[in-house]
Formats: sequence, structure tokens, C-alpha cells
Amino acid sequence: MPSDHLTFGVGIHACVGQNLAKLEAHALLTALLARVCRFEIGKPAFIVNNTLHGLSKLPCRIVT
Repeated sequence: MPSDHLTFGVGIHACVGQNLAKLEAHALLTALLARVCRFEIGKPAFIVNNTLHGLSKLPCRIVT
């Protein structure tokens, strides 16, 4: 069943693929580090929710 949240969970409900996702993110950021001068982060927009805390938008500009 699809879900709108992006979390890996913890304990018995932990995502089985979280280690692969973390490895992929690390590889992507490492590759970008060699090609990017800096990241400029804009003002974040937060999700309005009583049970979850997260971002609905995070503008980012990549300067090469």
C-alpha cells in the first residue's frame, strides 16, 4: 500500500531497502561534491500535520 511519507521507520517496521537508499544517496552526493561549487538552500516549506514533521518544499540552487 503506497504512503505519502518518506521515512525509513525503526524497529520491526524499518524499511528493508533503507541501507541501499542511504548508499545511493551517499554515492550521489559524493559524485556531486567533485563537480559542484556550492548548494544554495532557500526557505523551506513545512508539512502541516499533527503526526508527521517534514518538508513539503526545499528550494535548492546548485552553483558549479
